[in-house]
Amino acid sequence: TAEPDKQHSSSSSNTGPDQQQQQQQQHSSSSSVHILDCGCGSSHLTFGTYHYLSNIRGLPIQLTGIDTNKALMDRSNQYCEDIGISDYARFRTAAIRNYQPQQLPDIVLALHACDTATDESLALGIKFQARIVMSVPCCHKDLHRQQQRQHGAKRQRGSSSGSSSSVDLFDPLLSHGILRQRMLDLLTDTFRAHLLRLMGYR
Repeated sequence: TAEPDKQHSSSSSNTGPDQQQQQQQQHSSSSSVHILDCGCGSSHLTFGTYHYLSNIRGLPIQLTGIDTNKALMDRSNQYCEDIGISDYARFRTAAIRNYQPQQLPDIVLALHACDTATDESLALGIKFQARIVMSVPCCHKDLHRQQQRQHGAKRQRGSSSGSSSSVDLFDPLLSHGILRQRMLDLLTDTFRAHLLRLMGYR
């Protein structure tokens, strides 16, 4: 979970001062808490979030879920109709990186958004100055692919030159599947945490 540090958010955001002020006014003018769930898939966690915040905590909620799977989004919208919450919850077929919310989100969720979809969700939350970004990373594939390409290129070059680099120091970790997976997963999430900190979140 990350929240913007008010002392640093204005200087670290890549939006201009006028746009920042407009976004802040839009956040403060709404009486509802606007939640955006990125890569929501079958929406089980999305509906659970709505139930907890609206029915248990009694908060006024406006919730939007987005995913590229149109069939799942249509089904989730039908569920909203069936249980009578279509005025408060809706689902859109959209890619995270291209999505333009009608109402700026107060909370951005990325609950098991696969691979770089987590990164796109974090970027969306930063772009629209969400007050809270909650992310539970899923699979970490991008850094693994990069490491595999590097490993393949290294094998093609061979070790006849006798030269070594700092990367070679990690060969004992990277040569075992489970250790390689854990190391690259941890490195990916470390990058994410530091980028959020650089953009003013804490």
